[in-house]
Amino acid sequence: GFDISATDTLTGELFFVEVKGMLGCWNLMGFSLSKTQMQKCQEHGDNYWLMIFEKIGSNPHVYKLINPASKY
Repeated sequence: GFDISATDTLTGELFFVEVKGMLGCWNLMGFSLSKTQMQKCQEHGDNYWLMIFEKIGSNPHVYKLINPASKY
């Protein structure tokens, strides 16, 4: 389902975060979510984030996708 759960200390809102990392470029390697991850994403909507870290070994960059299931 997810790697990290986090609570906003101001609002008490709960977020679920899936983390993907790769040595190369995201656009060349792609990524996928498991069936369970997609179900959690659909269940939690905008409180489900996908964080993608690319080029970890050289010049890292991070992308934050909120509710990625809504994009497909």
